[in-house]
Amino acid sequence: MRNLEKKIKQKTIKYSRRKHRINLKIKKFTDNPRVVINKSNMFIKAQVINVNWDVLANVIDKDAKWETKTQKAESAGVILAEKLLKDWIKEVSFDRNWHLYHWRVKAFAEWMRKGWVKL
Repeated sequence: MRNLEKKIKQKTIKYSRRKHRINLKIKKFTDNPRVVINKSNMFIKAQVINVNWDVLANVIDKDAKWETKTQKAESAGVILAEKLLKDWIKEVSFDRNWHLYHWRVKAFAEWMRKGWVKL
């Protein structure tokens, strides 16, 4: 039981360090709006937030008709890129929260780049 508690504590520490490191880089060094990713087991959600904490655009891959979760994330990236280009936003900062940059998060970011939005 103690072993399990130790592992959970280590994961929590890793999470908080990663979150803190990412937030420092994004919030300190850029004035661009940022794309914040929230990922669950089923869906991926993204919001574009400016410096004043106003939500400029958002997307949820709940309505995407694809086979895999990665394909849903790709379609959500394209949809968000189109929304941003309608509002003449071409450069954003990518805030992946504490999620690792692989699988669905990576697919989302790559398809946003293919939609002509610079991350």
